[in-house]
Amino acid sequence: MNSDTSKIQNNINNETEQVSILLNALNEAQRSVRAFDTKAQIVGIGYIFSLGIVGTVGSLNPEKYDFNTLTIIFAWLIVILPIMQFGSVLYPSRKLAPPLGEKSEHIKHIYHVSMDKVESVDHYLSNVEYCNIKKELAYELIKVSGLRELKRIRFVRGLYLSCFSFLSIFASQIILAIDTNF
Repeated sequence: MNSDTSKIQNNINNETEQVSILLNALNEAQRSVRAFDTKAQIVGIGYIFSLGIVGTVGSLNPEKYDFNTLTIIFAWLIVILPIMQFGSVLYPSRKLAPPLGEKSEHIKHIYHVSMDKVESVDHYLSNVEYCNIKKELAYELIKVSGLRELKRIRFVRGLYLSCFSFLSIFASQIILAIDTNF
């Protein structure tokens, strides 16, 4: 009888440890998601301030160029697009995260409560009582991890666009400066 109790106790400890590991992983994934939000805000603001400095350098060129359709297209593609990309890091929806069989019955959605899935408090408490906590946590971890990856890709894309933007502005200022000197 004592060995049966020991086996049950080990199983409970393993279950508790597994839930603890899943909770820790979920917390880390959520921290990473928030970190990408913070990075995107800081880099986006730095990018905008840097554009002011670059614009000041460009205004030192004595040759003024015409404001035309090409200038507008250049400004939107080269200057504004990176700002929009950093903004897209901040606002991806959970609905854009990879689908994981949301219609399946084994997931009760107790962790991320959505009003369209909860009929009442009693319904929610019933779902909590009869859920498989490991499946719920694993589902949420995978969903948040997909969101984190989406934010990471958008952030890196914003960095590449910013680099391209600065290089394009630099090249255009060099070309204008060379044209002015000749």
